[in-house]
Amino acid sequence: MCAKINFFYDKIFKFIASNNLTSFFLFFKINCLPFFLIENELIDAKLNKLILDFPVLTINGIVDVEFQLKTSGSDEKRFIDYVIGLYKKYNLDTYIIIIDFELEKDKKRILRINPEDQLTMHYKSLIQRNPDKILNILNYKLENISRFTGKDIVGIELLPLLDLDRRIELLHKATDIFFLLNEDYLSFDKISEIREVLLNYAFYWEDDEILKKLGDVSDMHEDFILDPMKRYGELLREEGREEGREEGREEGREEGKEEGRKELKYEIANELISNGYSPEEVSKISHLSLPLVNQIIMGK
Repeated sequence: MCAKINFFYDKIFKFIASNNLTSFFLFFKINCLPFFLIENELIDAKLNKLILDFPVLTINGIVDVEFQLKTSGSDEKRFIDYVIGLYKKYNLDTYIIIIDFELEKDKKRILRINPEDQLTMHYKSLIQRNPDKILNILNYKLENISRFTGKDIVGIELLPLLDLDRRIELLHKATDIFFLLNEDYLSFDKISEIREVLLNYAFYWEDDEILKKLGDVSDMHEDFILDPMKRYGELLREEGREEGREEGREEGREEGKEEGRKELKYEIANELISNGYSPEEVSKISHLSLPLVNQIIMGK
């Protein structure tokens, strides 16, 4: 397979990450607080369009998460272009996280951008996220009726990808766990989300047994492969999915996406204010105007 991750793996990663953004960062030990996804298209100095995998605004700046089956030297050069483009566009510190299917352990690699500047690329190994260790944790929580965390959700949903040689075995084990879940462990919405992910694995790998267990393929959401930013916006406001004419549905999605962004900005601003950030810093990170930030502070 080519170094660039294929369509299915790319979409399943983005779906899981966008539904569980903070927990996804915790799962891969990306040590910063993520806020929300940002536009994933850039235009370079030669007017070429660059498409990034998963750029996220965080408390430390922008983190671009790239999903790779195997990372080559040309990929690393491309990532340098991403960093430069993001910095020019947003004037924020920018970091690259590479989630690699074949890498055995997490590592850092320092690359020279120019004589004065260097970039540290942070590699995260899927193999290092041991599927058996994750299964032991999940089974322990099931036995002790312990509430599942967001990190546990990411573990279940990524389980079949943590060892592709065992993917069918791990898919079956994840499905067995799914059937033991109830609202003592997770909300109904999150249980439904896990089912959706497992259905997509079963459909892609043509596992009829799991498909029959989990339900008809027609139950899968047709918008699974939407751009993750659109998907994330819809998750913030389900009203955008009301039945009706297609134009009405699209209008609802856009309205929900915009309202979701607005709510996130306010949540981010309140969190930053509570942690002692200056009004100017809050305004810059949350993208709310300074007068509005001052109004929020006065209302506390």
